[in-house]
Amino acid sequence: METSCGSGCPAIYKCSCGVLLCDHLITNHIMQRHTVGPLPGKATLDEAFEVISQKKKEIIQATELVFSELIKATSQQLLRLSQLRKQMLESYSNSSLIIDQAFQEATQIKPQELLKQAINQLGLGGADETLINRLKDAERNTDLKEREIQKLKQDFESNIARG
Repeated sequence: METSCGSGCPAIYKCSCGVLLCDHLITNHIMQRHTVGPLPGKATLDEAFEVISQKKKEIIQATELVFSELIKATSQQLLRLSQLRKQMLESYSNSSLIIDQAFQEATQIKPQELLKQAINQLGLGGADETLINRLKDAERNTDLKEREIQKLKQDFESNIARG
């Protein structure tokens, strides 16, 4: 919808006289004491700001939910690792079966999976290559640490066998 403006501006308002108006033409119609209002079906500035504000709130709420779930899952994993450590200390003189079980359970905990799941649930799976690459690096480091733990376990068992 075009106005009668020479600049070809789009219509934003409609005058009580039926003419479609842009910002250039509105002053003349108001000075003639015409009533000017927004075009039917067009969002007002206040409506647009309200939608933007509402979407910001929704984004913040979604972010808080993701952080809350990540913190909850992290706490659960840390608690389980603490329990495994306690179990290992209590079974220090027991068979290596308990040690093996604790070792296996500890190596099954993958903290990087938490973040990957959150990213995928938000639909951001391929959105941030830097983040994905950092996750892959963290996984490689975790694999190295798992091998170190396995080596320490073997050393521990061989020391027990000697002593």
